[in-house]
Amino acid sequence: MLNREAKAILKNIKTEYSVLKRKLPRSVNGITLSEKSKLPFKLKILEGTLLHRICSLTKEAIVFYRKNKILQGIILSRSIHETVAVFFMLSKKIENLKNEKDIKQIDNYLMNCLFGCRIEPLGDTKFIHINDALRILEKAIPGSQKSYDIMSEYVHLNGAGTYASFGKMIEEKAAFYFGPRKDKQPIGLGALYASLMTANMVLNKLNDTFPKFVELSENSVSNGI
Repeated sequence: MLNREAKAILKNIKTEYSVLKRKLPRSVNGITLSEKSKLPFKLKILEGTLLHRICSLTKEAIVFYRKNKILQGIILSRSIHETVAVFFMLSKKIENLKNEKDIKQIDNYLMNCLFGCRIEPLGDTKFIHINDALRILEKAIPGSQKSYDIMSEYVHLNGAGTYASFGKMIEEKAAFYFGPRKDKQPIGLGALYASLMTANMVLNKLNDTFPKFVELSENSVSNGI
């Protein structure tokens, strides 16, 4: 049974999730975004897929935490944290665009996010290293890396993910009892709440900077960049 504080955090998570879910795109048409450049289309595809991934994972994480399935909730919360980090990195790159010459770099980034693969790379397309995104997020939100590292201890096969998650030692009986641990205030809840707040903030920022991005993208085509 979750304690009162954990229940309050979970309630806030549901609120942020509901706000984000209402903003999920069903489709996007490249021609309506720009008739000159494909970049706005690529950006909206990446933005939409990241948002759908965040919401899909959050929906299941809420169920796991409500049922006190802590490890499952932590695994999903960590994945959501990574997705939000990439989303935040995207927002910063768009925000920092100064002129048409930066557009090529953005195009490469979008292609890497959409088609990058570590196993079988597609041409010059590279995969995005999550640590790069995490470092950028940490600079803006100090403490986010520590939250990620704590969740990673449970995801990886360290003591937190094995001994501390699937049993309890009773010293006086010299016995170890197996079974999933149930915590009143589980790890990962606070991190999940922070991730969803960040995702909503990033989406608003991208919406604000999108018109300027379209303008720069179309200018780059006109100037042959």
